[in-house]
Amino acid sequence: MDPALVARWRLANQLLTPGATRSAADVVGRLGAVQAQDLLPSAWSLAQRAEGVTREAVADELDAGAVLRTHVLRPTWHAVAPADIRWLLRATAPRVQRSNAALYRREGLDEETRAATRRALATALADGRHRTRPELGAALTSAGWALDGLALTLAVMDAELEGVVVNGVVTDRQQTYALLDERAPGGDAPPREEALAELARRYVTTRGPATIDDLASWASLTLTEARAAVASVAGELERVDSGGLTLWVGPGDPPPAPAEPRVDLVQAYDELVMSYLRTRDVVTGDAVLLTRGGGAPMHWVLVDGRAAGRWAYRRDGRGLPTRVVVEPLRPLSPAEREGVGNAVHSFGDFVGAALAWTDPAA
Repeated sequence: MDPALVARWRLANQLLTPGATRSAADVVGRLGAVQAQDLLPSAWSLAQRAEGVTREAVADELDAGAVLRTHVLRPTWHAVAPADIRWLLRATAPRVQRSNAALYRREGLDEETRAATRRALATALADGRHRTRPELGAALTSAGWALDGLALTLAVMDAELEGVVVNGVVTDRQQTYALLDERAPGGDAPPREEALAELARRYVTTRGPATIDDLASWASLTLTEARAAVASVAGELERVDSGGLTLWVGPGDPPPAPAEPRVDLVQAYDELVMSYLRTRDVVTGDAVLLTRGGGAPMHWVLVDGRAAGRWAYRRDGRGLPTRVVVEPLRPLSPAEREGVGNAVHSFGDFVGAALAWTDPAA
């Protein structure tokens, strides 16, 4: 299969084509989980896949609990739907916990200590309280567990992975935590085998065409677990070959080539990039992620789902974008440059500012 066709198919399955959804909750409900460690870029990933959604709208959905933010799949933040959080934790939390084991040991957080801190955190958040991480640290200290720095971060992550806490509302620009049972009440997680089957189904139908290796890296699974999960739902999927690799995709025909180039400005950790390891080069080619001054990541300029450049934004004192800088990896055609301008305009609508863009090579 032609890599260009694979790229277009992924764009469609990941909702980066016309006919987008209408809310951030719709997006995460479709994709299952969306990497979300940096709030503004990750909100942009959700807004790109929804119609007319702004930064404030995404923030409102997070505050309302229509979208939850927690550690799942890998040891980093992801946005998930309340209806999906428990089976996602059942499928992937055991592997994330094992990947954290060395850090737990280094910080003195053995199983008994983590169980005790989970109970103390649950008490601190009871009755609908939403507390920041420093406030949780103070509550743990009062309960006899003086944790700070990485140890506190790991104790809270452990409570997330064990289904005790999840994000709360943002207060004074600080993230808070709340009880998962209060933010997403009801519902038991299925057995892990069923959760893994749903994970494979959701991944392939929203990220395919993709390999089993891609699934394993995305969800922190062993190859044995990923193979078994795909095999359990293989009758619902289609198998295709590309460059000697076996790829899996949901049923349906691939999208046709567009009449005009489609240009997207996706953030560095967008699911279109982070959902793949073995076949990430379908999107990025030989390019690698770079940083600008201060370590800020350079994001990706995509033309028809494939890297054609990088972009970054300059921020004001509030951390909001003021200008977009585009660095093409190759000369852009007039139609592609027009597409970049349209994408910058859409990003400006998202952040609520009129943004200009510059091309240092122009």
